[in-house]
Amino acid sequence: MTQKNLNKIVEATLKSCKETLIRKGDEYVTTNDALANFKKSAALQGVTPKQALLGYMSKHTISIATMIGEDGDFPAEKWDEKIGDSINYLILLRAIVAEEAANENIS
Repeated sequence: MTQKNLNKIVEATLKSCKETLIRKGDEYVTTNDALANFKKSAALQGVTPKQALLGYMSKHTISIATMIGEDGDFPAEKWDEKIGDSINYLILLRAIVAEEAANENIS
């Protein structure tokens, strides 16, 4: 693969991830806190928001591992969906980490 083709994949992936995060944010967020669902899930489970997010993300990681392990002929759309979801969970994890660090600096 050429660097030019890789750059195209990077740009398309980041664009798709951003669109998904914005769309899902509009669907799921009912407060001013974009991370509220992870905090609520954490409270229900008695874990941290990072641990709650890991639970959600693990579903996608397991799905990717299964796809790789089966070495099946999966459509590009399926790969894009699973890979994009994983990237988005890592971005959301980054947001949780940033918020926690900001809260520590305020204390």
